[in-house]
Parts: sequence; C-alpha cells; structure tokens
Amino acid sequence: MPRWLPKTDDEYFEYYRSKCIVTEKGCWEWQGHCECFRNQKPGQRGYPASSYHGKKVRVHRWMLARRLGRPLLPKMQACHTCDNPPCCNPEHLYEATNQQNHIDGGKRGRMQGQTKTHCKHGHEFTPENTYYAPRKSGNGRIRNCKECNRIRLRQAWADGRGLLRQRRWRAKQKALQIGGQ
Repeated sequence: MPRWLPKTDDEYFEYYRSKCIVTEKGCWEWQGHCECFRNQKPGQRGYPASSYHGKKVRVHRWMLARRLGRPLLPKMQACHTCDNPPCCNPEHLYEATNQQNHIDGGKRGRMQGQTKTHCKHGHEFTPENTYYAPRKSGNGRIRNCKECNRIRLRQAWADGRGLLRQRRWRAKQKALQIGGQ
C-alpha cells in the first residue's frame, strides 16, 4: 500500500505503471498481486489485481478502459495480443466478447486439448475416427474417439451391461405402447 493514495486517474496510471517491469517484447509485466485463473499452469502468473479508490480492480481491464476513454461494455473482456496475462500495456490489450476471445485462442493454439492428435489410448483423431458430443455442462462440444467408443460398447456387451440396457429399453417401449393405446 503506498504512503500516499492516488486521487486522479493520471496518478493511478503512474502508480500502476511504476509496479510494472518492461520486458523485451514490450509487455508491462505486473509485479504486484496477480489473481489465479482457471487452467493456470504451475509457475504461470495470473491477471494483475489492485485497488482503485478503495475497490478491487483488475489492472489490465482498468488500463484498457482508460485507453478507450470509457468503461468496458457489459460482457466484454480485456484480451491480450501478447498472450501474457500479467501484461498491463494498454497497447497490448483489446476489447472482445468471450466468443471472440475463444476464437482468437484457437487461432493461436491456446485452447486446451486443441493440439492433441491422438486420444488417450493412442488412436488418431481423423475425420473418420472422430465424433463431437455436447458437454454435460451444455457449453460447447467435446471431441471423442469412435474406436474407443466401439471398444467400450463391445466390453459392455461382453459384461452383460448392454443386454441389461436393451431389456430396460424394450420394457420401457412396451410400457409406452400399452399406455398409448
């Protein structure tokens, strides 16, 4: 906490700027507290956090809002062109929706599992051997291996689980026919 409290936006900008180190790529890397984010790798730093007039803010979002001259629009994110979460350089930030951020991440190869060429059992992800199923959470789809699915179904039939499912399904269909008449 500084001995003096910044009062104007210019003073806050200078204070935030003083807490950064400039890297070779031109990033202003925040040296203060960084908040963790989902899927953060060990040793990776999160998004810079500080206070602004006594309220908690994410510094990179504040820097972008200052550069734009307005608050970020609702449901908009401050995205990095440098792919460096602790960076606060306003020139490395742009405003985008969550979907635009994910598309950008896909183009840069940052999406989890995107670069995988084989499933966990070693089968190659080809168009003929891949199908997409909706996620249980309802957000997006997940890539699956058809060969692994075939093996799993064969094993279920061998164990008798497939037969049990088939009997339950037939009983349900029969009950529906009787109830529908």
